[in-house]
Amino acid sequence: MITRNSAKALIIDNKRLLTIKLYENNETYFILPGGGQEPGENLHETLKENVEKRQAQRLPSEI
Repeated sequence: MITRNSAKALIIDNKRLLTIKLYENNETYFILPGGGQEPGENLHETLKENVEKRQAQRLPSEI
């Protein structure tokens, strides 16, 4: 089994938590923004890059 470090963010704005909604096997679930650490990256860089990527994809939605 290969292990890989990852970094996740808790982003709260106006009492709302930013999450990513995913669907898999007819189930819906939510994860925190972030991602896996690439070789040569520190965890701060990993988190910053992945959160910026997700923010660019973010669409307003009702929870």
